[in-house]
Amino acid sequence: MTKRKNLLVVTITLILMSITLVGCAETDHESKDIKDDEKEEIVYEEVSPLILIKKEKIEGSSSKQYIFYDPETLILYSHLTDINHYGMLEMHNSDGTPRLYDEKSDVKTLVLIAKLKIEETGYKEYVYYDPETLVMYVHYTDMSDKNIAEMHNSDGTLRTYNTKK
Repeated sequence: MTKRKNLLVVTITLILMSITLVGCAETDHESKDIKDDEKEEIVYEEVSPLILIKKEKIEGSSSKQYIFYDPETLILYSHLTDINHYGMLEMHNSDGTPRLYDEKSDVKTLVLIAKLKIEETGYKEYVYYDPETLVMYVHYTDMSDKNIAEMHNSDGTLRTYNTKK
């Protein structure tokens, strides 16, 4: 009986080791199948990376906002992080045009105006507005699509926050 148990343990161990080692091969399966003429052509060799201009915690939440700009176009981008949740977007003016960095003024972080737990889904919704353009943004957490997006009116224009409410 003990021999059978030992044989069973050894067999199971060998099977598990075989399965584990099969996945450890260091071969590059994708690039060996690509011919040299099929490789991706690099269009831009010297694309400037986005430049971080601000990193700040958003009051009333555990989120941090990173504000970047593209040095070639001066377009502003916002990246929100909250533990495992994140999202990045291009920032806009209230008329829908991209918001540009003027290199002189201090760019303010988004302001949290509402947070809500959607009971049916377990998602959390955070609503922010840009204090300079009043454009509203929504950020959902606990979803596979961890992103932030502009809010729109029914006619497609960007929704702006009424500070007098």
